[in-house]
Amino acid sequence: MGTVVLADPETGRRREVTTTATLRRRFAAEAAERRDRVAAALRRTGAAHLVLRTDHDWIADVVRFAVARQRGWSGGATTGRVPTAAPEPGGR
Repeated sequence: MGTVVLADPETGRRREVTTTATLRRRFAAEAAERRDRVAAALRRTGAAHLVLRTDHDWIADVVRFAVARQRGWSGGATTGRVPTAAPEPGGR
């Protein structure tokens, strides 16, 4: 992919990093593990969890999620399942 400039927002320190396939795989794996830890922590509290993606119609996802919650859907809190969006009304 090439060189990426990373900046620490707290200190303002900047660093150039040359990305490699290995670095990208490692970053992706660590990001997935972090997402899994966050989802598990939310489930333990009984909170519903909605994962939004900017390459999808996230507004529609939020609306479906809110409607499903109003109808009693747990949001994955009791099932341990973390969907990317609430099921559409009517099972679609």
